[in-house]
Amino acid sequence: MRSLGQGIKHLLLAVIWLAALACITEVALRAQRWHARAYPQAAQSLSDPADDVVPSAETYQQLRPMLGIIEDPDRQSLRTNAFGLRGPEMLIPKPAGVFRVICLGDDTTLARQLHEEETYCERLRVHLQQRTQLRVEVINAGLPGGCPLTGLLLLRHRLLGLQPDVVLQHVDPTDIEDDRLVRPFTFMDEQGLPLAAVHPSCRQTTSPTLLSLSHEFLVLDWLRDRCVDEWQATAAQERDPWDEVDWEMAATQAFSPLADLRTLVTGVYCTVIVTTADDPLSRPSGAVARRDGIRPASDETGGPPSDLGGYVRALQLPYLDATAELRAQDPRQPPLRVETPDEHDLYAELQAECIVANVPGVWTPSTSGAPGVLPGISSPQPLTDAAPLRSQRP
Repeated sequence: MRSLGQGIKHLLLAVIWLAALACITEVALRAQRWHARAYPQAAQSLSDPADDVVPSAETYQQLRPMLGIIEDPDRQSLRTNAFGLRGPEMLIPKPAGVFRVICLGDDTTLARQLHEEETYCERLRVHLQQRTQLRVEVINAGLPGGCPLTGLLLLRHRLLGLQPDVVLQHVDPTDIEDDRLVRPFTFMDEQGLPLAAVHPSCRQTTSPTLLSLSHEFLVLDWLRDRCVDEWQATAAQERDPWDEVDWEMAATQAFSPLADLRTLVTGVYCTVIVTTADDPLSRPSGAVARRDGIRPASDETGGPPSDLGGYVRALQLPYLDATAELRAQDPRQPPLRVETPDEHDLYAELQAECIVANVPGVWTPSTSGAPGVLPGISSPQPLTDAAPLRSQRP
């Protein structure tokens, strides 16, 4: 009887300790939430850059909207607007006399490691402004882990109403792996067109009662987020390794949204241009591009029969491959990355030339060519190589 009483006593003490721990945790979480709301910039400046990314019910994930400019010696400044895009707010509807460009892409476009004025989006605005009397706006729509699929969804849900004159879709080898991450969470219509990529945390998988309880008690909300993170980590580890992936099928799937992007802007007087600084479908001999470098290609490993330029030309879209120009400036082995301010400026200069060649009518004459036409180019045509452009500049 005495042992039974001691057991009950120990059980009650354990329950009391667990209840006390839950109460302390709840108080700590509420204090943390209050501090974040009372001092948003201080809380953000001490956070990890990953905290700037939040789940999305449209594009799987996005930048946290309305981030203020952060002055932190350990991090570059970052501001986002109401659309969750890096940069200032945009006027809606688009004012008269404005030439608006939207740059879709991934972390290269976002350029989190650079100041806003050093990114190729801002440098593109500077280069284009020198060639027109219109006011040029360039919107940085780079998404962390973005790819053509997320770019298509972002434009469809939020950015098409901004009335862009040009949409630049940046692509690189990481898009193939990023597409494989997002596509399982993508909903399609009956014709197979992407509708939305819904992050798991944005789907209501619990009952309304449990959902309301998680909103009232931050401990439950915290436990739910930890479970989602653990599930995602487990799912990522269980995904098929690259050695078991049909490379040609994965590449075709990753870049198929480019055709949907062209269809989306049909009838809205917008030009879609595909640009790259490292052709995802062009491989060095005996190697296949992958997210973290290159790996040897076995005899059984196949690749797409043509480079990205051939695929884009078949879609009748203008194309800019800046690989040769960037590699001439920095002849590193692949994978090539646009990381430094100089590389971003060069990439923007080539993009500006491509836009001038493919969107005639709004450009002032250059010193060696007619309005809207680059030296050595007789008519606006899709561009397949950046090298001739660079060699023809005065």
